[in-house]
Amino acid sequence: MRKILLVVAVLSLASFAPALRGQVRAPLFEENFTGDNSVNGQTAPTQSQLAARGWKDGITSVGTGYKFLLDPTLKKQVMYAHWTNASSERTEPDGTASGWKKFFPASRDVTLYAVVKFHNVANSPNGAHWHRFFNWPGAGDFSPGNADGQIDLDVSGRDKYSTHYDPNTHQTFPDPQSWRGFLLYSGGSLSYSNPGKNDTYTDDIWYELVWYVKAQTSGTSPTTASNGAMRVYLRPIGTTAWANVFDGNNFAVSKRTDPISMWMIGPYMDRWTSDIRHYYSRAVVWSGDAYTDGTLAAFLGNAPTPDPTPTPVNCVVSDWSAWSAWAAITSTTESRTRTRTVVTQPANGGAACPALSETETRAIQTPTPTPTPVNCVQSAWSITSQNSATVTISRTVTTTPKNGGKACGVSRIAIPIPPLGIGG
Repeated sequence: MRKILLVVAVLSLASFAPALRGQVRAPLFEENFTGDNSVNGQTAPTQSQLAARGWKDGITSVGTGYKFLLDPTLKKQVMYAHWTNASSERTEPDGTASGWKKFFPASRDVTLYAVVKFHNVANSPNGAHWHRFFNWPGAGDFSPGNADGQIDLDVSGRDKYSTHYDPNTHQTFPDPQSWRGFLLYSGGSLSYSNPGKNDTYTDDIWYELVWYVKAQTSGTSPTTASNGAMRVYLRPIGTTAWANVFDGNNFAVSKRTDPISMWMIGPYMDRWTSDIRHYYSRAVVWSGDAYTDGTLAAFLGNAPTPDPTPTPVNCVVSDWSAWSAWAAITSTTESRTRTRTVVTQPANGGAACPALSETETRAIQTPTPTPTPVNCVQSAWSITSQNSATVTISRTVTTTPKNGGKACGVSRIAIPIPPLGIGG
């Protein structure tokens, strides 16, 4: 059941004027909720001025459902939605009003910078306000109710959900009985919050808020990994330390996979408490991740930006060593091993290290013996024939050479007989 509705109020003090404006990527839109749309305007905008700036829906009730006042802290005009006598779920504020919406060129991921203040929201008995990005290309000028494509950043009072999913583990966790914090709602089956990140705001304090969301390209189940992401950072205005109040990666942020093309301000609210208010002063939306690419820091005049998500570092290992000598491990098998070492340890969710050793096993190889050389052996010489001219001697082979042994010598020799001399 739909329970959370959030409106994010937006503001900027003079001290946050963009000192480095020339270095800032142009936003998709910027709204200061003043007559001339200036950062420090003293005059409230008219219906026609808001319409001329591209706001749709609810403009005809700008003077009743939405109100304006000169804020004593900010010393500028701010806008707020106000309830005094709501009696049912999704009741509109005083007068008639619906959600304001602003269309912009479609982007796969977007960043909102806003400053927001809540009044009687933190202690409402299940109350919440909301604002919404839409990745529903067919959204018309009139504010739809809950619909596929809504990506709601909700701020809850003591709210109670029937089901919460952890966006990082894709598992449900016990229903909080006193949840007061920031959540993502995209229909009854896509309700996310971070365990341990509740109780993250206080009523009647101006906050700066950064909301980054990336629409997934596939998958719409809360229980399986996808490639959507959402991060929300919050800090009291005038301070420098950002608190991470929602952090989710690799999950489905919406029931659609289209790029994001619209931002919408509520005024809806559930389970009211008397005199609930939600104030706005400024809203700036960029395509892409404006807080990690330096755009937000430059926009705020080099004010500190939320810590970017650390870059994953993959494990790096050395080349394999040479194989060790084969060693017997049983009477019939032997093995050898090679190893490698870690050069760079993985960090920030980078790829884990592969195996650092590898072993091969085989049957024991029995070496073939090298044969012994056998030298040739021959008998003694003997006279085998004789005539008046020659004497022939010979010998026989008694042992034949093999395996590379010494070869045999000649086996027969004819020796000439010199002639005898005549005379004395």
